[in-house]
Amino acid sequence: MQKVLELADKYKLDVEMRAFAHYVSANYHRRRGDLWGGVAAGLAGAAGLSTLAGATSRLDSLKDALPQLGLSWFVVPVAFAIVFLLSSIISAVVAFQQHPRQAATHMVSYAGYSDLMRRLETFGLRYSDPSSANRDPAAALDTLDEISKDIKAVAAASIYPLQEAYEDGKRIKDWERKLGSLWVD
Repeated sequence: MQKVLELADKYKLDVEMRAFAHYVSANYHRRRGDLWGGVAAGLAGAAGLSTLAGATSRLDSLKDALPQLGLSWFVVPVAFAIVFLLSSIISAVVAFQQHPRQAATHMVSYAGYSDLMRRLETFGLRYSDPSSANRDPAAALDTLDEISKDIKAVAAASIYPLQEAYEDGKRIKDWERKLGSLWVD
């Protein structure tokens, strides 16, 4: 039974690291969405204004043709300004939405791994008590096998978290384990 509990402990460490990595990745993408959305809006607006300035300087040669078309000189720059403003807004919104979508996906993965952490903690509580009636290794292995399949399902539905976040999670959990064993009486 001890081997089954050690395997469950390894699963729990892996799930905790993955949950931490997805949480950190979600925060990273939220911050990036805010930053790059603002940058994209500013750059698109600047590009739109510079294009508008270039276009209006070129329209001087068409100034004589505009009255023949029934358009006033004021309509053309306003039309260009509206088009460039809309294009900059659309590009900023698209850039802004990519990172929050990834953040939402990471948070769904974090929620799945958090649920698995709770199930593994419950597993440990249920099967670690030697006086408990739940000391059947076959039943414990079956339960652990179900949890393992759920870990695979959450992993299959997840996008890969940032490598740095995964490494940070591993380092933190390793230190947590080492320090936790020092504090036990």
